[in-house]
Amino acid sequence: MSGQAGDAPGDARRPESTLDAAAVGAASDATRFLRIAALAGFAIHLVQGLVRSFPLEGGQIWSLVLMVALLVAAAAIAVTVLATSVRLLVSNADLLVPVGLYFLASDILGWVMRLPVLETVFSPSLSFSVLSVAYSLGLGTVIGFVFDTVVAGWIVLMALEVARERTPDLVATFRDLPRWFIPIAVVRLMVVVLICALVTIGVGFLGLLLPLGIAAGLIAVVTLGPVLVLFNMACFFPFPCVLERSGSFAHRLGRGFRLGVRRWRALLVPLVLVMLVLGSVPYFTFSSSASSWSVNMKFHVKWIADFPISSSWEGVLASAIGVDTLPLVTATLGVACFLLGIALTIELYRRVGIGRDDGA
Repeated sequence: MSGQAGDAPGDARRPESTLDAAAVGAASDATRFLRIAALAGFAIHLVQGLVRSFPLEGGQIWSLVLMVALLVAAAAIAVTVLATSVRLLVSNADLLVPVGLYFLASDILGWVMRLPVLETVFSPSLSFSVLSVAYSLGLGTVIGFVFDTVVAGWIVLMALEVARERTPDLVATFRDLPRWFIPIAVVRLMVVVLICALVTIGVGFLGLLLPLGIAAGLIAVVTLGPVLVLFNMACFFPFPCVLERSGSFAHRLGRGFRLGVRRWRALLVPLVLVMLVLGSVPYFTFSSSASSWSVNMKFHVKWIADFPISSSWEGVLASAIGVDTLPLVTATLGVACFLLGIALTIELYRRVGIGRDDGA
């Protein structure tokens, strides 16, 4: 008996359109799950901060006042300097999903690391100091670095799509992780080393200035302020540049460091405004009495392109009035600073043209 190949029921194949529909459905389910998890992350993070904040200690009310002031300042920057990018961010809300997942995973990891049986495992196991600046490393540091790298790379790729005025694909971007994880990790490691060097040199510089008295504080602000701005300009574009597909890694990395410095006029105003809100500035306090006087100088280095999740002003205020930081303020400002950093990223990608298909 003769027959044709494929007539048997076992040889029947699913139509390609059915396979495509199944893949689309799976991606849609994954996107929906990630959105729900992100919403849970935002809610848990803020509610946890609220519950842990009451009753207030004496003086902590000023932390709430500071939080309101910084939120107003961030909102003013968002609706003026970053207005277009904020509209793009609102219309592409999936870009907020990695942020919510970040807070969810960070809170869970924080709970786990506080378990007595694991606290020793995650605590720093290597400590050293350079010119009186102490550094420590441990398993928790490594896990945090890997996790932060995943979140940063995920957001950068989606921000590039938003800067091109395209709709980013949340799941497809994450699935591309094997391609972008190592370049992003290398950039983060290099800049972290640069930050450590900057902090070490800066602390040594402040030590040399101390004998000058109050003039030392003024000199520190005038000199270290521009250095911090230059640092953030130079380190803003290595992320997207190393993800380009043409040229060697060293060439792309060098282009990323040079690009922000060459286009400083486009970056200066929005970058400095966001740095002021985040407290990435040098500052000094001066106190005196009938028999003595003292100058206290500090500076905070925040890498804006790596999406800082805090404002240094909270710690400055808490230290000045002698109270602990307020968890609600820390949580709220963490979310606000993260979102402000994403809006700034989209804005600067647009201004420099890094998000266009033809490059900058």
